[in-house]
Amino acid sequence: MKTLTLFLEGVSVDEPFTFSNGFTLGKVRSFPDFDSVSDLIQLSHFDNPSVLYISVPDKKYNQELFELGVFTTDMISLLLRSYIGIKILAASDFYGPNVPNVIRYGISQNLKSSDLKTVNENIQNFDKRTLIEKERIQVALMYLNKSKICATNVNGNYEHSIFIRVALENCFGAPRTKINSTIARRASILLDQFDPNDVNKKIKRFYSQTSGAVHTGKVPKKPKNNTKHRKVKIENNHMHDILTISVKKVIALGFPEWDENPSGLLSKLKIKICALFNC
Repeated sequence: MKTLTLFLEGVSVDEPFTFSNGFTLGKVRSFPDFDSVSDLIQLSHFDNPSVLYISVPDKKYNQELFELGVFTTDMISLLLRSYIGIKILAASDFYGPNVPNVIRYGISQNLKSSDLKTVNENIQNFDKRTLIEKERIQVALMYLNKSKICATNVNGNYEHSIFIRVALENCFGAPRTKINSTIARRASILLDQFDPNDVNKKIKRFYSQTSGAVHTGKVPKKPKNNTKHRKVKIENNHMHDILTISVKKVIALGFPEWDENPSGLLSKLKIKICALFNC
């Protein structure tokens, strides 16, 4: 048996919790085989960092297992507030600094047992999705977490914009033409708890703002950062919150059969029926 261990920044727990995919989230100093990973602690810059670990037969200890661990951290990130993302600081056999020029704020969020059970439910619901749905959800999850990490990076604004745009397009399955209007329309269908006209308008504005970063590698200087004209919110939710709500919904219910009729009545009805009967 071999144990894969990922050292994490951004999350902490009081007691170890084992997810349905076999990974356990806990603190390194309560790790069953602490001596085997003690040398990696110095790479994390924390005295008792959180770790995600799993023990498997030697033949299953491979890159795919590491990727499953990364996917699990992306799932956990859905439960974290605001711009807190989960960063893998080091890992057995796959270790090294995650991103250069990082400002280490040491910010993390403590998750309760009830939060971890929600993460586990999301993992179990993800397993019910089709292969195509899984691929899109995984990409959306990965880049949503990356965008949150970039919010604390040096010169990370443009990376944040690019990553959150990738998450947005995968969440709403954008076609190659009329991307802005299609994403906005589909968002108003999926996010039926909000005013559809407001969702449509705000998603279009956000898409336009991120286009500059995607196509030029730069964040537009106007309007200025941190102004009410730059920040796009739907009710009291920033766009990373809106994407989190959206990803959680497609994990739980799957993607709607997008009705390209602007009213989207059939898709809205399907989502509400699925929510009612837990289908």
